[in-house]
Amino acid sequence: MMARTHSSQPHRSPAAGLWSALHLLSPGDARKVRRASALVVASTACEVFAILTLVTVLTHRDDPVHVGRLVALAVGATALWAGMHIASVLASRDAGYSLADGVLETIRTTLVALPLSWFRPSRRAEVASLATADVMQLMSIPAHLLPRIIPAVVVPVACAALVAFRDPVVGCVAFVAIALCWLGAWWGRELVARSDGQLHAAQKTAAAVVLEFARLQPTLRLSHAERFGRGRIDAALDRVQRDTLRMIRVVLPGVTIFAVAVQCALAVLIVLAAWRDFHSPDGVDGVRLAVTVFLIVRCIEPLRSLAELAAATRMALSAVGRLQEMLSTPVLPVMSAAEAAQCAAITEPPESDAPHAVCELRQASMRYPGSVAGVEDITMCVMGPGLVAVVGPSGSGKSTLLKLLARFYDCDAGAVLLGGRDVRTMSVQDVAREVSFVFQDTYLMNRSLRDNILVANPQASEEELDACVRACGVAEIAERLGSGLDSPVGEGGERLSGGERQRVAIARAVLKKSPLVLLDEVTSALDARSHAAIQAAIARLRTQATVVMVAHRLNMVTGADTIVVMDSGRVEDMGTHEELVERCSLYRTMWERYQQVSRPAPVESSPLEGG
Repeated sequence: MMARTHSSQPHRSPAAGLWSALHLLSPGDARKVRRASALVVASTACEVFAILTLVTVLTHRDDPVHVGRLVALAVGATALWAGMHIASVLASRDAGYSLADGVLETIRTTLVALPLSWFRPSRRAEVASLATADVMQLMSIPAHLLPRIIPAVVVPVACAALVAFRDPVVGCVAFVAIALCWLGAWWGRELVARSDGQLHAAQKTAAAVVLEFARLQPTLRLSHAERFGRGRIDAALDRVQRDTLRMIRVVLPGVTIFAVAVQCALAVLIVLAAWRDFHSPDGVDGVRLAVTVFLIVRCIEPLRSLAELAAATRMALSAVGRLQEMLSTPVLPVMSAAEAAQCAAITEPPESDAPHAVCELRQASMRYPGSVAGVEDITMCVMGPGLVAVVGPSGSGKSTLLKLLARFYDCDAGAVLLGGRDVRTMSVQDVAREVSFVFQDTYLMNRSLRDNILVANPQASEEELDACVRACGVAEIAERLGSGLDSPVGEGGERLSGGERQRVAIARAVLKKSPLVLLDEVTSALDARSHAAIQAAIARLRTQATVVMVAHRLNMVTGADTIVVMDSGRVEDMGTHEELVERCSLYRTMWERYQQVSRPAPVESSPLEGG
């Protein structure tokens, strides 16, 4: 995992940012990055050697004995540099792609392991930016920046050293010019750092507002609040525009001044070299002056792009910092066996403790960060197969109970066990094998019906898939869409109604064959046809797995094997419908209110009827 160093080490070099990301890669991909960096260094060394041999040829042009060998050496050095340069460019691009692939894979595995509390609605735009723009910025370090930065640093120093060897005065002035250019580039880099942080925050806010505006279109249109949505977008985009203009106003003058200063340094050095040659005791030597001017140009020319490279480097390192911050977010830990044993020792087992219970909660308590909502001291043991219904007023902790069973969160006290194992000793993959979760809002992939169901069990046979589809009422959906199970469902399942999406989600749970299936309000706001189809699917599911279902419609739970009544984060009572109506006042009140609400209203004459 990358260390959180963005804020504590704001002045890292691009090489440091690159090396800090290397451990995200596989050994093979990390070798590609190291190989590319070594080739860039070797190419730069070949360039310096080619310059040195050319200068030597021009200096010893009157030596007929060695000039032929020197020319051959210069040609060979130039050819070697050209070959190494091409190889380094290709290797750098390949390393950049490998680095991007490795970081994207690390982001994927990190997202799977992050606690559910991390996934706030505002994170959608942030994750999209991290996986696209920031990964591209990181990729640019080995692919584009290092192949330009290393020559821009090494070649000017080497040429200044050659100039100093020929004329110490001009060489010293060249070194001073290089130092001043580096300081100017560093100053511009820090200006970019301050502006880039503000601009990125504005862009992230704007992206989140646009996503929210798109998601809330039905609500905004029905309530005639489009102007409200547009106002928020306009305000966010205005902020982006202001921060962009501020960044341009801050950076552009510095870049312009830097470019003018580099040109002035080049002119000063050429004039100084000419003046020194004209006043040389050996007289004017045109070739000697041409060699010196050539070295000066090769010394100063790479510095022209230094400000641009410094700004691009700072933006890339800012992206590295943001990636580090996300990747260093604490994930749900996997406890050792000793820690799990210690946890079990301090938690008293429930009275109905069973060695092979599908799931258990032992004095489990959890509070959401910054909130009093959650669950408190819950102890229950669920055997299977069968149906366990969880009911209670809104905010009583029903969904939180399900999320603890699926290890979306870890409890603050007590323990949650699946199949006798503390979930804190289980990896994300282990929990996923034991649990299927069907949410109230089901999101489907933009693929076919078949793909959306088989994702739960890719090894399922065609016979198993066909039986599952028929049992869960998906067959009629496939027939309606026209192309059977190969019919695309659209982005998010837009071609399906809410009830049809729930049927597909339950079909996935059936096909997965997990011992524990969690259903969170899957029948809310459904039409009668979808409601009946889902009831039939749940009836089939409860015969092969333990189903724990949160429900508001009490007619859905009257036939449950066990009903858990919750209030204010605690379990008030557990039992069958008949038992709870007899002894639990809260459940009895809920049942009486449900009967009153669901009782058909008396038919009255309509004012539209004649008569």
